Amino acid sequence: GVGKGYLTAQLQSALGAKIVPWTTTRPARPDDTSTNNRRFVTREEFDLMQSEGLLIGVQNLHGYKYGLEQTFLGMTDREGTYVCEINSANVLTLFPVIYRRFSIALVTDDFQLLKERIQKREPNVGSVELTDRLETAVREVGLVRANAFLFHLQINVDICHESAVASIAIEAIRKGVG
Repeated sequence: GVGKGYLTAQLQSALGAKIVPWTTTRPARPDDTSTNNRRFVTREEFDLMQSEGLLIGVQNLHGYKYGLEQTFLGMTDREGTYVCEINSANVLTLFPVIYRRFSIALVTDDFQLLKERIQKREPNVGSVELTDRLETAVREVGLVRANAFLFHLQINVDICHESAVASIAIEAIRKGVG
């Protein structure tokens, strides 16, 4: 499907992009280890890192904590292409860090696909959690649209085939324009 993980993998393949991982207390899923876009720590480790000021953009999402490590963000000042998946709720918080970077937002008007992906990936997800996650996604897309000026490029995944999404993003990054 067309999502952050798919686009990240395509950017890695086409541009040799390196991942800036999120540190999280969420348990690893089977497919997480191959993407390296998460660094999994205990809640105690996370809290210590946060108290020492090592994390920015800290958020609670679906009962787990997420944050970006300052050291990983520092590496994006080096030459090369880096990819970091940023939750739309964090865009304004992280604006001082990301304002000079190329940013792409994936948006949708049809959340049925997301619902199906969650149910397939996590068959035991309860209806309350599923509803909460879908409502969160609706709010996130609303935030992206309300703050469109922060993004170089917005791609509506409802009208683009997944290969087109990747092609559009890769070409825009190569040209450095939105």
